[in-house]
Amino acid sequence: MEYTDFDGKYLKIRKAIHEAGFDDFCQAGSISRFHKMNIVAESAALGKRFWFCVDGGYGVKDTYHISIRDLSANQQDQRDECVNCATQEEMVARIYEIRNQILAAKAKKTGGQA
Repeated sequence: MEYTDFDGKYLKIRKAIHEAGFDDFCQAGSISRFHKMNIVAESAALGKRFWFCVDGGYGVKDTYHISIRDLSANQQDQRDECVNCATQEEMVARIYEIRNQILAAKAKKTGGQA
């Protein structure tokens, strides 16, 4: 299994991340039965780093969350924002909201031309 395959799971999430317009994203660490996905993505336009995580394991229902941190924040003073999602579909919807924020920020920076 490749680290980007996720055993064919979470395709909607991976597709949404790929289409969101992040400057960079990658799988952070290794995939395990308990930490099924941990994709880190950055957006310079928003000045934020995002972690898209799926956790679960041995008969435990998957949990989905997005952690968000300002890139400019002081390491010691940082407080991550955490958004819990009930389903894969809800996480995808949140990613598309982030995509819309990225597009708006880029449009504002270029005078309305994203």
